[in-house]
Amino acid sequence: MCIECSIKKAIASLAGIEIKREVVGKVNKSLILQLKLAENEVDKIMSDTKATIASLPKDITEEEFVKTLSEKYEAKHNEAAAKVNEAFDQIFIAVGINDGETRSKRDTYKIDQTTGEVFREVEIFKDQVLH
Repeated sequence: MCIECSIKKAIASLAGIEIKREVVGKVNKSLILQLKLAENEVDKIMSDTKATIASLPKDITEEEFVKTLSEKYEAKHNEAAAKVNEAFDQIFIAVGINDGETRSKRDTYKIDQTTGEVFREVEIFKDQVLH
């Protein structure tokens, strides 16, 4: 469990809420690999962008700054981001989630890249939990 999930679960517990993981499907490893590769491409572009920013002269104007980064990285970043969205869409289609835009689905559903499970977190008040 990631740190963010652990904190979220602890806060919910204090509020009397239990967070349950509702699995809606499982995808094959090739779709997970496609997503990881796309995300790695975005990370590489962001890393290159940061390196470029660090190498720019300190007296550069804002206009020159924006122009330099836009010319060098904007198209690459947009293309890589589109690949990430496409990978997410393929995963959602594979588990039968075809409603809504990619962004709203990414906010609602999570993907466990280790197991391939696509799930959403459901909050249940502890007094409603059946034992």
